Amino acid sequence: MTRTISSRVAGISLAVALAAGAATPLPLALAADAGTDFGNAVTVSNTDVQQLIANVASQGANPVALNLHKYIGDPVATQPEYTGGQANNAADGLTPANGVEFTVRRVNNIDLTTVAGWQQYSQLRNATTPAAADLGPATTLTTANGVATGNFPVGVYYVEETVTPAGATAVAPFYIALPLPLTSGEGADQVVTGWNREVHVYPKNQQVTGEKTVDDSRVYAGENIKYTVSGSVPAVPATNTFDGYDIVDDFDETRLDVVDNTIAVTLTGGTTLDSGTDYRVVQGNGKFGVSLTKSGLEKLVTARKANGEQTRVVLAYEAKLKDGATSGEATNSAQIYPPNTANTNAQFTRGVIDVDNPDRNVTPIDVPAVKTVLGQITINKVGENDAALAGAKFQLYRCNPGTTQTNAGPITVNGTDTWTTGNDGSVTLPAIQVEDFYNSASQDDSFDYCVVETQAPRGYALNPQPVAASITDANRTNAVRITNVKDNTAINLPTTGERGTLFAVIGGGLLALLAALYFARRNRTA
Repeated sequence: MTRTISSRVAGISLAVALAAGAATPLPLALAADAGTDFGNAVTVSNTDVQQLIANVASQGANPVALNLHKYIGDPVATQPEYTGGQANNAADGLTPANGVEFTVRRVNNIDLTTVAGWQQYSQLRNATTPAAADLGPATTLTTANGVATGNFPVGVYYVEETVTPAGATAVAPFYIALPLPLTSGEGADQVVTGWNREVHVYPKNQQVTGEKTVDDSRVYAGENIKYTVSGSVPAVPATNTFDGYDIVDDFDETRLDVVDNTIAVTLTGGTTLDSGTDYRVVQGNGKFGVSLTKSGLEKLVTARKANGEQTRVVLAYEAKLKDGATSGEATNSAQIYPPNTANTNAQFTRGVIDVDNPDRNVTPIDVPAVKTVLGQITINKVGENDAALAGAKFQLYRCNPGTTQTNAGPITVNGTDTWTTGNDGSVTLPAIQVEDFYNSASQDDSFDYCVVETQAPRGYALNPQPVAASITDANRTNAVRITNVKDNTAINLPTTGERGTLFAVIGGGLLALLAALYFARRNRTA
């Protein structure tokens, strides 16, 4: 009678049939990936076990080498086929993962130099975490050039990935028998020909990436900025579930207010998730987060299987640039908390994230920040002897670069397009975007800002010519000084801004002249 050992190690399927006293095969539980099982079992006889004792156990205290190959890649798309633990070039071309740390512990009381030991091995489940008392001391292996190697006595070992590559998912713990059988033949004719003392396994990590974009071209205080945060999704693990997916957005609360009703989450392929049902939104201190619920995670599993590595979770929202925003950088960053693919409990789902104190069992993925660069223009209005002039009114225009020829405006900011100097003779316009930086990137400086006086202070002449007031990423503030002269004419006409009075004076003078002519003519004819 035979037993079948079937174990999958993050992209590798193992199957061995053992001559034993029980009739029911007891396969090991599946590990971290969703690959297919190794189809053919091989019968391990008592003679084979004796050969193991003679040819392997006699090779010294540590006769078996375990080679853990670590690469970044999608295990569904690129997993190597099982080759009895022999070296496999199917991972060639993938990116080696260096600095990955494993702890390897021997499972106590399983002796693979006996048929009973192989029977115990056949009953192990990768999803079951062994008790500490059932494990021997830990050996730490660290990858260099994508490989970590250690030499061990014959036995069964429990392997855990304790340091995962930055930005990558973790591999589920797994059991491995050292050594593994070498075989020949197919199907029922397959036989053990020896024992592999150079065991190679390829548990691959998957890189999880995040991206943030901003749409803020020509933005001014009081207007909305559009943001998106997107994150990739690892392959669906053998549990056929994801335990969670969270995105935390960290915005500049001194300059921005998130518009709550604009928050939306979608999946690649056009799947829209419903707020409150498929995900929850939670607020924090200058942060907010979205956590996928069980129903949202089920949709994510379906999307990942349908769209593969192209699958992304996309968070979109708008934030209002505050009316009182000041010059500087409105910087936004984000973190993604991907599924823990090392979790072997298919029933476990993470709760809603606490964005101020995240308590997750995965390393967050830092998303590169984006920024909106804001500048401000201050107008200083003076007269003779640098006296401050209140009551001057100005508007803001865009001018052709390097000139004061207006081509757009007046520009409205916070619902107004006119600003008036105060008692100190100055006025600072609300925050506006600099000329040469938007969408979080340097841009061509295709225009200059200009200010135009529309009403002079009482008693002073209007200065109608546009005045350059350029602001750039390198020079985010500009203080413009504009001097007015008194409006003194020969007949002491009223100042600019008092045109009605001017016409009254002119009209009164004409009437007086006509009256004088009338009375002079009357006197001559009398």
